[in-house]
Amino acid sequence: LLSLMLLAWGCSDKAGAKPQAPNFTLMDIHGNQVSLHQFKGSPVILDFWATWCPPCRMSIPELIKIQEEYKDKGLVVLGLSVDNPSQASNAYLREFKKEYKINYRILRANHRVLTDYFGYENPAIPTMFFVNADGKIVDKIVGFNSTGVKRALAELELRADRSRFFEGEPAFKTIYASSKAQLAGIEDLLAHMDREGIDKSVIFGFPWERSDNFKRHNDYILEAVGRYPDRLIGFACFSPLSPKGAREAERCISSGLKGVGELAVYGGGINRSVIEALRDVMAVCEKLDVPVLVHTNEPVGHQYPGKAPMTLKQIYDLVKEFTENRIILAHWGGGLFFYGLMKKEVREVLENVWFDTAASPFLYRPDVYKIAGGTMGYEKILFGTDFPLLPAGRYLMEMDSAGISEEHRKKILGENAQILLGITED
Repeated sequence: LLSLMLLAWGCSDKAGAKPQAPNFTLMDIHGNQVSLHQFKGSPVILDFWATWCPPCRMSIPELIKIQEEYKDKGLVVLGLSVDNPSQASNAYLREFKKEYKINYRILRANHRVLTDYFGYENPAIPTMFFVNADGKIVDKIVGFNSTGVKRALAELELRADRSRFFEGEPAFKTIYASSKAQLAGIEDLLAHMDREGIDKSVIFGFPWERSDNFKRHNDYILEAVGRYPDRLIGFACFSPLSPKGAREAERCISSGLKGVGELAVYGGGINRSVIEALRDVMAVCEKLDVPVLVHTNEPVGHQYPGKAPMTLKQIYDLVKEFTENRIILAHWGGGLFFYGLMKKEVREVLENVWFDTAASPFLYRPDVYKIAGGTMGYEKILFGTDFPLLPAGRYLMEMDSAGISEEHRKKILGENAQILLGITED
């Protein structure tokens, strides 16, 4: 199975249970007792390290910078030294801290805390555990990995308070202001894929307006794909109105991402100004031969967060403007597939267009699979889930009830995406 999934930095408890960070009470290098529980309500980075470890020393400037940059946001960095006390006394560690200008607390790790966090194996160092404000471990990074640290920090920050990202991002605020709106991280996604029997997923972030936000989120996607290249395929995402979109698309694709999307203007339709703003992005994608995923929705029916005021003509004008691009229309293309029944122009305009099934159980009866397959062809349907909005199993049940053949089911669940993305089977 190969699915297209929406992915954001953090997650609500519903998106996947996280292990509780074991509490500890340790002595710092000044002889004071320090417990993990005393920092409950604040995100914490636990860095297991040693003075004799070169990668540990390399990570120190990164941690100093993090502590300085995030201290006003409540982040706490704790360095847990695994040095042998007989070889590195507290006085030696105090001098080491002074020499390296370390601005966070250093604690003496004992056998119990090492067992609690690493089991009975010898701990690899440096190892960083990222603990959220609820005291749960949300990430673990082994070795010095600057990109991984930035990704984990971004996730921690969003989990701690998503409202920090509302400024200058009206669409994000509209969709995610409610605490019921779930967000998911990489580990949540991988756990879901394992439960649902999904081999690979196409992942992407949110179409942020601010370039600092979409660059950080795209870096998160790049780092995730780098960690799990056999499981994840990444798309670059940003607001289609951003003047920096084309440059970002080129940056991300040259770094290994395989497409662009889901591009969306949640506060308005796909009007002429949006089409013009997309021109450079579409040129980059055509040149680099990658698909573009565009948010569309049905122009009638009930209202819900993320439903944009768009018309079928606007969607059609978009694909007609960029017929040389391979375009994926999200959410069944707002029903545009129906017009594949027409004999003349429309069929030709839709030749390079695919339709994904994201949110289908919320929007359409299961009959939609046979209707879309009959009008456009089953080779034009891609399995999209909008995880964590709905579990993949809901879609599989609807395909079963629709009564589509095994041959068509295989196309939807992976074969079409393999062809579109140029994926070869191992």
